[in-house]
Amino acid sequence: MMIGGKHNINYFTQHLLINKGDTLMNKVIAVLLILVCAASMAFSQTLTLDPMGVAPRQAEEDSTDIFEHGYSALLNVGVETRMYLRASSDTTLAPLTWTVTSAPDGSEADVADETELDSANYVVSFVPDLEGTYVVEVTDGANTATLTINAGVYEGIADGGCNFCHADKVTEWEGTGHASMLERGLDGALSAGYGASCIGCHTVGNDPFANNNGFDDRTFVFPDTLYPGVYAATLAAYPDAMKLANIQCESCHGPGSAHMGDVTDSKMVASLDAQACAICHDEGSHHAFPAQWRMSVHGNPTTLSRGTRSSCAECHSGSAFNAWVENGKDLTGVTIPTPEPISCAVCHDPHSAENEHQMRMVDDVVLGNGLVVSDGGNGKLCMNCHKGRRDTPTYTGTSGPHHGPQTDVLVGANAYTFGKILPSSPHLQATENACADCHMAGGIWDDARDEVASSGGHSFSMVNSYGEDHVEVCEPCHGDVGTSFNEKKYFFQGNADHDGDGTEEGNQEEIHGLLEELGMLLPPLGSPEVDLPDEYTETERKAAFNYLFIEEDRSSGVHNPAFAVALLKVSIQAVMNSSLDGEIVAIEDVPNDQGKQVHLVWDSMADDGIADDPIEKYLVKRFDDDSTAWTTVSEVTATGSARYALVVPTLFDSTIAAGQHLTTFVVSAISKGGMVYTSSEASGYSLDNLAPMAPQNLGGAVAGNGIALTWDKATDKDFNYFALYRGTSADFVPGEANLVAKMSENTYVDDALSSDGTYYYKLSAIDHSGNQSKFADVSVVVDALGEIADSKIPDTYILNQNYPNPFNPSTTIRFGLPEAQDVRIVVYNLLGKPVRTLVNGNFAAGYHNVTWDGRNEHGQVVSASMYIYRLESGAATITNKMLLIK
Repeated sequence: MMIGGKHNINYFTQHLLINKGDTLMNKVIAVLLILVCAASMAFSQTLTLDPMGVAPRQAEEDSTDIFEHGYSALLNVGVETRMYLRASSDTTLAPLTWTVTSAPDGSEADVADETELDSANYVVSFVPDLEGTYVVEVTDGANTATLTINAGVYEGIADGGCNFCHADKVTEWEGTGHASMLERGLDGALSAGYGASCIGCHTVGNDPFANNNGFDDRTFVFPDTLYPGVYAATLAAYPDAMKLANIQCESCHGPGSAHMGDVTDSKMVASLDAQACAICHDEGSHHAFPAQWRMSVHGNPTTLSRGTRSSCAECHSGSAFNAWVENGKDLTGVTIPTPEPISCAVCHDPHSAENEHQMRMVDDVVLGNGLVVSDGGNGKLCMNCHKGRRDTPTYTGTSGPHHGPQTDVLVGANAYTFGKILPSSPHLQATENACADCHMAGGIWDDARDEVASSGGHSFSMVNSYGEDHVEVCEPCHGDVGTSFNEKKYFFQGNADHDGDGTEEGNQEEIHGLLEELGMLLPPLGSPEVDLPDEYTETERKAAFNYLFIEEDRSSGVHNPAFAVALLKVSIQAVMNSSLDGEIVAIEDVPNDQGKQVHLVWDSMADDGIADDPIEKYLVKRFDDDSTAWTTVSEVTATGSARYALVVPTLFDSTIAAGQHLTTFVVSAISKGGMVYTSSEASGYSLDNLAPMAPQNLGGAVAGNGIALTWDKATDKDFNYFALYRGTSADFVPGEANLVAKMSENTYVDDALSSDGTYYYKLSAIDHSGNQSKFADVSVVVDALGEIADSKIPDTYILNQNYPNPFNPSTTIRFGLPEAQDVRIVVYNLLGKPVRTLVNGNFAAGYHNVTWDGRNEHGQVVSASMYIYRLESGAATITNKMLLIK
């Protein structure tokens, strides 16, 4: 079972020159060097053995007669199937030795017809002659590779019992066109040319060169006439053959005779190899999808190795993409499968017809900046990978959008727009299926050249192999656009000369001109090459990102002409001016202040200085939340400066309690002639950065059954309340768990004591921004408290009437808990709107006090009125009323 290697390869040779006078030692060293080199070559070389699928079209076009007929590339095949096995290396192969190291008893199968494809790839044929397992081995010097093959016979979905283990997949399959292909053909529902030659691919195991118990090995006569009911008649007439009718599980997974739940030794396989589909979908002028795919970038991947990286795998490997989809669009915790190209069964789900064309998924797509793309139909499948990887508004890195931002460009989003609202062409909205409507338009056959079409369809290419643009896809919407995409001009406000060279060219050429202009402005100055080095300024970094954004889209503006032109022009303007004329460039909090003000910076308008109608002054305007008008909050006289800055007031501070509160500003420039120019809106926030003073003169003493605490009144203008904490040791850490009370007064009686001992207190002041002061602390020793503690735990939830009531300016609310519990006490006005949350945390069993100072959440004094306060704790809800008077 062994054949010698027929070969035609170049040997790598190395010569060591040894002078005649060399010593024996030198010769020994030379020999060692030879051995080391040989060992190094052996260890560095790789040898792989794989099935080599061959489409019927490829076998027919093969001028060397290597391939007699098609082969699906499956390792689970019918008995007597002619297979092709390829040995490959990353370097020139030495003479190969092929061996069938394992085969069923009585088998005479052997490899044959070794043929050189090139110096690193050899192919042989192999025909398994009996049912069972075969192991084929190939050796190249010290390297060995093996392949395990199973040969079986076909049983059909009913006899094979596929439904027992795979009921869900069988149910899905029953809804596909595969499940009824022969039925529809015999019933006359397919083409008028449907005949006996068609059923080879519409039945299971139909191989005229093999005896494998397939459809053609069973009795069947093709009917003379096709009409509804013929399929049912053939079921009755040829029941054994019709067990293999239609395209079933074994058509794609191989024969199931040895399966019985066992998948070892290739007894059942699931392949993403496109040749598994090409065996039927690639022949003649009517079936050429795989032939087109073989011309595509997907069929000839150059980045397949990235499919091993967890962050890249789902878009660089078809097997990883399928795993990503099956795992809810997440590869976390998933073992990354061996990378495979983006083939038929990656974009199409062979088992399910849930989506049109059995698309694997057409879910909405989320861009890097969180924008959800709902338009796009079947094209949304492509968008999952053909999109940028950055959340551009927050991205601060020094690289581009990650090579494939086609969806971002098509949508007109997720680039740096420098505060401008940019126009966008409606290509996304004007097409039903986005990417697919343009890149897959056209037929599979080039009638003029009588060959498979090399643009459109499953080539996904917009340019054919002859360099001709596929302009036909534009004509339904744009009419005659000429013979090249570059002939189509994009007009904005009547102008198509976007790069300013004095000539209105096709938009692709205009985009190239804009890219060159932007490149020349970016360091290194004078060179159109663009990189993203660390030394770029922030504006240069953003402009360079936009350059790569359009360049890596690779449509030269075709995907979105309006957005591409506007984005490059706004980037050029930003670099030339270090930002944009008259735009706000920064809104920053003023540090170390009590808040309510920001530092606002803007660039001057173009006419600030010497001009026909120069700018006279600038007005800073604030948008107030409760108004539809802009409030002028500051102004400055124009002085011809390149940049201006003012400290201006905000409406509210961002606070720890209430979160971020943005204030929106614009800058308006007024010229001497009365012209008004207004910037884009920009927002920022202010902070109260100063904490209140720590409470002064905190003291405490036993008073009756409690401890009376007193301290000085707060002097900070933005004071909100005091927070009192109690612990069992001097170094306890204040927190929600040991919070005793919040109050605005400077006294408190703690009567929720449980036993004698030392009680430690810490007191802080909180301002309206949530800033907390340092802590004042005191300890009080309690003795002879006796049994009071037991009487201090109520049997039920209690919410006492506030005291005093009516009140002004503050009042105390006492509540009791039968057990430790989360408590929330909120004050509402008579309209039921929340005014102030007084308590929101966990409290121990017993009685507690809380004080309300008559202010709302913003620290503003509320008006005199009746108010409602409500306690929510566990299953209890208790409500009382109180009256604030003036």
